[in-house]
Amino acid sequence: MIRDIIKDIMSKFKYILTYPKNGIARYQVDEYMNSMVATTIPGQYVLDIGAGYQPYRDMFSDCKYESCDYQPIMNEIGEVPCEQTFYCDITKGIPQLDNKYDLIICNEVLEHVNKPLNVLNEIYRVLKPDGKLLLTTTQCFGLHQEPHNYYNFTEYGLKYLLSESGFETLSIEPLGGIFHLLIKVTGNSFTLLLNSMPRIFKLLLLPIEILLILFNFLLSYIYFHLDKFDKEKKWTINYGCYCRKPNAS
Repeated sequence: MIRDIIKDIMSKFKYILTYPKNGIARYQVDEYMNSMVATTIPGQYVLDIGAGYQPYRDMFSDCKYESCDYQPIMNEIGEVPCEQTFYCDITKGIPQLDNKYDLIICNEVLEHVNKPLNVLNEIYRVLKPDGKLLLTTTQCFGLHQEPHNYYNFTEYGLKYLLSESGFETLSIEPLGGIFHLLIKVTGNSFTLLLNSMPRIFKLLLLPIEILLILFNFLLSYIYFHLDKFDKEKKWTINYGCYCRKPNAS
C-alpha cells in the first residue's frame, strides 16, 4: 500500500520535472507540425496514416480529416484504442481511390513498417497531383514498440526512398541536434539506472532517486538551450520531411 502511494507520487514528480513537457521527441514533432499546418487550406482532404491516438486531429478541424491504423499491431503493442476512419496494413495497400487526398501526414510511422518503399508508393498513389506529404521519422531513437521497429533513417536514405516513389522533396530538416538527443539519452540512462535498483533498496535510496530526477531536469534544461549551437545537426532524434506529388506532365 505504502509502496504504491510512493510509486504514484514519484511518477507525478517525474512528469512535473520532464523538460520539455511530454518529452523531447514529442516536442520536436509537435513543433514541426505546428510550423507546417499553415500549408493546409480549409476543406482539403487530409489522411493521417498510423494515426494512433490522433494527436494532430484538431489542427485539421477545417479540413476533411480521415485517419487509419492497423488494429493487430495496435493490439500487440498496447496502443490505447482510438477509433479510426478505416484500418489497413499500409505495406500491402491503402484501401482508397487514386488521387483522393490533398495532404497526408505520417508521423513516426516509417520506422515501424518492414517495407517503407511500399508505404511511400501507396501514399503517392492516393495523393492528388500537387498533393503534399508531411512525414516525420527517426534517426537516433532507440528500440521502441518492439518488435515492430525496423529502421532508423538518414537524410540521404529518406531522399532516396522519396525519390524512388516519385516525390519531389521540398525539404528535409533535422528536428533538433545533438544536445536534444542528449536529453533523450540522459533521461533514458537515469531511468535504466533507477529501474535496475533492487526493490528492497528502492525505499532506502528514494532521496537519491529524487536527486537524480532533479539533476536530469537541470541537464535537460541546459541541453535544450545549448542545442542552438549545433548548426550541422548530424545527430538528431527525428527528421521532418515535406514532399510534393508532381503534377502529371
